[in-house]
Amino acid sequence: MIGPSYDEHTGLAIVGGGPAAFGLLGQAVRQERLADLIASGVTLIERSSRPGAGSLSGYRITSNSFAEAFLEETAADLIDPAVEASSRGLEEYLGRPFPLPVAKPFLEAKATAILKRMRDCSRSVEVLLNAEAHTIRAAEGGGWSIIGKQSGASGTKPFRVKAKVVLLANGGDPQHWQEVGLFDDRRAEALPTILPITEVICADPPSLVAMFGTSRPPRPLIIGGSHSAISAAAKLHSGLGPTARITVAHRNSLRFYFLSKDHARAAGVEPLQQIVCRLSGRVNRFGGLRYDSAAFARRYGSGSHDDNRIEFHRLAELRSGRMEELDELLDRATHVVPALGFRRRPLPLFDQGGEEIRLQCAADGGLAVTSQGRLSDDRGTLLPDLFAVGLGAGLTSGSRLGGESDRPIRTDGVWMYNYDGGRAILDPLIEAIASRS
Repeated sequence: MIGPSYDEHTGLAIVGGGPAAFGLLGQAVRQERLADLIASGVTLIERSSRPGAGSLSGYRITSNSFAEAFLEETAADLIDPAVEASSRGLEEYLGRPFPLPVAKPFLEAKATAILKRMRDCSRSVEVLLNAEAHTIRAAEGGGWSIIGKQSGASGTKPFRVKAKVVLLANGGDPQHWQEVGLFDDRRAEALPTILPITEVICADPPSLVAMFGTSRPPRPLIIGGSHSAISAAAKLHSGLGPTARITVAHRNSLRFYFLSKDHARAAGVEPLQQIVCRLSGRVNRFGGLRYDSAAFARRYGSGSHDDNRIEFHRLAELRSGRMEELDELLDRATHVVPALGFRRRPLPLFDQGGEEIRLQCAADGGLAVTSQGRLSDDRGTLLPDLFAVGLGAGLTSGSRLGGESDRPIRTDGVWMYNYDGGRAILDPLIEAIASRS
């Protein structure tokens, strides 16, 4: 597709065209608010060649939800032959988790169906594919200018989109160990090979073996206790062969998801009230391990198994000067895989004078957003007409979304983008656009 002119103007610019963006757009379809959302025009900027799936389809691990969480929203709202045909791969996994790449055809078909609905509502719908946003700058008279480059058959060309309102849905990157002060300077100079968690979970079997080499038995150390961390451990356990020795080091006790307090008690867990979602009654609704990752952690995390290829180790302390446990694990590791959560994907933001605006970030490195998905600068001042959703900027658990109350948990996930998360942001986004019209 040919991109817009260098000075395209629109009501709404969406940076990123993955599940978070199309979850929100699908919510607008269901609420019959799509025409309101795009009344002043919309430009979608997506760095891949096809919108809909984002980075999720490249994760070669098992999903953290059942197939129904992806499929249920299409039952009455987005009936389309292509969407129905593309859902058959997921339908084979009803009632259970599935390999995430299976969702790619469905997510892309759903995005195509939503874009068709958008074009039926408005002539001012632009989609920039193979397009990378590089900077955002406050525009004179209000709004924001997004500047970037788009690749095509004739080469790369610049683009600039001026929008009244911007929604960042451009995903997240793995949190870097330097950003969380995981290792002191002395230890950082002598670390084993560091592998980003995304490289591990995206690798196919031959690439996984090549990644760790064959000159010596692999001794990977995974740091973290999240779904990604445990999924990576399970993948390495099955893919590296009998000589591998895998260690999972986690600071907090492993948390497990349960459908209800009764299900937790049946598993021998008496849940505290702070980890029970007051809206759904579910235990560790957002932060608990589920399904395949939970089964792996239960099997190998207790220390009662006899498989010497895998070891779980709970670290008592990770602060500078008290890292003896971690040092010991690092000394015997050949590779380190930090699984420390996701930070925002860098996208520099400037005011009209060219001064950088530093966005307020949460403790986990992601963008701090309000319950309506609004962004603030690092002094806590709300930025007008700038919203964010998705990985690296997810809404946190709370009264409107439910979840655990003992600590803030990011509410990422396709179901959340399609439903409660999208619903929380949709009306404020429409109001912001209407106020600038």
